[in-house]
Amino acid sequence: RTPDGNPLVLFIAEPQNRAVLVACDEEACSSFTETVVVEFGLPESGQVSELAIGADGLPAFAFTRYDDDTQSREAGIVHCLDAACTQRSVTDLLTFAGGGMAPAFAVDPQGLPIAVFSDWGTDGQTGVYHVVRCSDPSCQGHTAASIPDAGGAPVVRFTESGAPVLAFVRNRPEDRKADLVMHACSDDSCSAEGTQTVVAEVSPNGHPVDMAYTADGSPVFAFDTPRLTVALCSDAACDGPVDVSFLDTGVEEARVIATSTNGLPIIAYTSIAPEYERELRVAACADMACSEGTIQIVDTNDWMHTIDMVLDPNGKPILAYQTGTSLMITACGDPYCESDSQNSLFWDQ
Repeated sequence: RTPDGNPLVLFIAEPQNRAVLVACDEEACSSFTETVVVEFGLPESGQVSELAIGADGLPAFAFTRYDDDTQSREAGIVHCLDAACTQRSVTDLLTFAGGGMAPAFAVDPQGLPIAVFSDWGTDGQTGVYHVVRCSDPSCQGHTAASIPDAGGAPVVRFTESGAPVLAFVRNRPEDRKADLVMHACSDDSCSAEGTQTVVAEVSPNGHPVDMAYTADGSPVFAFDTPRLTVALCSDAACDGPVDVSFLDTGVEEARVIATSTNGLPIIAYTSIAPEYERELRVAACADMACSEGTIQIVDTNDWMHTIDMVLDPNGKPILAYQTGTSLMITACGDPYCESDSQNSLFWDQ
């Protein structure tokens, strides 16, 4: 969100193949400022992370783009110098030969960034995560480390003490199944060997997971099996029992976040309705393990995909998502999306 609490949305515009940042003037985003922040050139050659707000209160994100001349992928960070990113700095971080998933990006409790880039090598088989730890908001100073045995698109979060934690899905080719893995870095830069824990068995379909922390510091995950599934660890390291709950069926994409009002998880996701329409749904958990919850249908569209969610200062969800080539914002009227929501079309490609 912008410093005044309004949504910020980052997406890749096609067919121009450029990253665009939209700074909304109010929650429903009926008016906004749009800025082209990265030009990727070749079609489908660019990837962006989620946005995060740095120590200076300004947005930043990680990106990768393919260079056809060198046949390699370039990775970097964009640090905005104003809320709408009309002025910005771009820091090139590293180059690698392999393809990969969209990067992960977050800021630590001091507001300093971390970026994770997945690299599948030239053979597409040997997965590595490149972890870049920044010492300033624009990442002019940084360290780089590698984590082997990478899986799918990662997410990165921080414990209360500021230690980085990655979550990702790793396939098991031997039995055509997959594991949800949590990698806890043993130092601030992930340069030393960390601890990997298998949290749960998941669907081997490449769908991403998302992760948050409860008020007592325990990790909670949302993913599909292909049911909407929530896994709550009983301790910060996820060494103890894991409470797994199922909330919905036909799920395609899930996001999880702990609400600011009651500390319970709230999940936005897309689901296939009986008529084969896609529905954007919000599940508000009644307890930390999400053994029960209320589910609301927020929007319906055949071509809905690529969703994200933040909470406003009052704990009300604001959702951004694509419907075909259009982008939408929905601002829920209450923390459970039970009352009227405001829907705005703010981009039509």
